[in-house]
Amino acid sequence: DSRVLLFALLATVATSLIFGLMPAFRTTEEVSGALSAAGQRGSTGVRGLAWDILVGFEVAMTVVLVTASGLLVRSLQEIVGADTGFHAEGVLVVALDPSGQGFDTEETRTALYRDLERELSLIPEVATVGMANRLPLQAGTWTGPVLRSPVSDRENREEWVAIAGWRVADDDYFASLGIPVLAGRVFDPALDGPEGPPVAILNRSLAERAFPGEDPLGKQVQALWDRREEDFTVVGVVAEARDWRRQPGAQPEMFVYWPQRLE
Repeated sequence: DSRVLLFALLATVATSLIFGLMPAFRTTEEVSGALSAAGQRGSTGVRGLAWDILVGFEVAMTVVLVTASGLLVRSLQEIVGADTGFHAEGVLVVALDPSGQGFDTEETRTALYRDLERELSLIPEVATVGMANRLPLQAGTWTGPVLRSPVSDRENREEWVAIAGWRVADDDYFASLGIPVLAGRVFDPALDGPEGPPVAILNRSLAERAFPGEDPLGKQVQALWDRREEDFTVVGVVAEARDWRRQPGAQPEMFVYWPQRLE
């Protein structure tokens, strides 16, 4: 948070000043006195040259430290001021791994997630509870080609419209992170049940690549990572929530509804 970043910044600047500038100034004064005395004694100047080199080296190292501190400050400013498309303030993230705990069937996992959502929602300070398999900063290996339906050959690279991230989420995930819905809707438990037709939400980056100049709502896409080889109907488009290290539009993503992807 901002307090940690501020402390790191102040510690860096203070360290640079204390261990860089202060010794350099003190050494410069001592060397200047020694050089004057040596000159008055008619020194050959060899020792003075060595001291000059030493002082020059320390001054150069000080400049490097101060420059590095400035670059760190600038990097921190860019990180803090970056528009990532989602809100992290006031958000608590909890990792959950039900594997090996007796939740090895679709029914037990569904019951677990539903119970967690219900119990957490009862906490007075909690506004929304959202679930997803990966967060916006976790690009990782959950990526693969996305194809626009109808698809004639899934292995044909010419039919790949984008290499996009794949995320499994629930209906409150976008509200929990403050990700705006630009078109259509989010997932709906009443409409998008396990037995219903597969649906997907695209972020703006993927929607523009898959359907340039078109309305993507109601259209269908496939994903190469989906072994079912089924069509997903696009029901919504959301803003791009991205890693701050990426440029806007560089993180296309496709979201699918978790009750339809529990196997």
